[in-house]
Amino acid sequence: MHNIDDVLGEHYIERLSLAGDMPYDPVEAAIHLVRYQLAIPYCAGKRVLDVACGEGYGALFLKRNGAASVDAVDVSPEAISVAKSLFSEEGVNFHECAAEQVDELFAEQSFDLIISLETIEHLSQPERFLVALKKLAEPDAAIIISCPNDHWYYPSDEEKNPFHVRKYTFDEFRELTTAILGNQAIWGIGAPIGGFANTLLAEASDGHTQLDMLQHRSITNALLLPNKEEIKSTAENCSYFFGIWRADGSNFEGLSAFVFSMNHYSTNPTFIASMQSELEKYRLQVLALAKEGELMTETIATLQATLAEIESMSLLRWVARRVKHRIPAPFMAMMEHIANRLRIK
Repeated sequence: MHNIDDVLGEHYIERLSLAGDMPYDPVEAAIHLVRYQLAIPYCAGKRVLDVACGEGYGALFLKRNGAASVDAVDVSPEAISVAKSLFSEEGVNFHECAAEQVDELFAEQSFDLIISLETIEHLSQPERFLVALKKLAEPDAAIIISCPNDHWYYPSDEEKNPFHVRKYTFDEFRELTTAILGNQAIWGIGAPIGGFANTLLAEASDGHTQLDMLQHRSITNALLLPNKEEIKSTAENCSYFFGIWRADGSNFEGLSAFVFSMNHYSTNPTFIASMQSELEKYRLQVLALAKEGELMTETIATLQATLAEIESMSLLRWVARRVKHRIPAPFMAMMEHIANRLRIK
């Protein structure tokens, strides 16, 4: 049997780890920070709640981007322990609690901004979770929720992320959330980007551990260009989708990016093909695990049927049927005669 953590990589799929000497991965840094950037237009001077905060880098990120205070919650005691050791500072507080019970930690209407990223797919009671967020939000509070597009990562019915309770389409995500939070939402998607950047020749030092992703700098002179039809991102082929309730017209669009060399750029198709090959390998391994489970179920059913058959006929007839081709004809005739006498033929 394969260890599912080896197949899918727990840290880089479900929780970005910044503890210890975790090697720096700029792609993971980009996708994790860009989701928190959704909150930047709304967090200045606000009381913020971060639900399913992981190891807490996002809470510190929001505080450094102007939040008055950030309370961050996660169900994992290990993640909260790392968060407290790495990112505790005045105005940033970490709490161990399940997302569905977060309203039991705080008074109603305690927060001006609530953010919960890639959480809802883990929950067996998503409605309870959404009701809890609504109770904790001030009447004019912004609420930001994102959800992975698992139907792209795991396209067949047999495939799924084993850490996720459910795969959502965008329409399913929107229907579930608006039923409780209302229709005052704007909708968006997260997707990879391509392009070029102007940057200082004396670039900042390279990242060595994942913690170095917090040494980013902001830029304001950026353009988002028109796309081509054949490569544009939609709700069906994006990485994740999100909703922002009571967004007050602020521009939430943003990007997290890193600059790389023309040497790397010139070989990028090979790099992409390699990543696709790795993804296909993992997909086939997950399918193999599912097939192995199906075979075990079939074997158990066959054994149960055989046992029932043995119990329903005499042992003599059961033996005669199964060893008929292995014994001499005279002896077989004698066994048939006995069977006839017993009237079990």
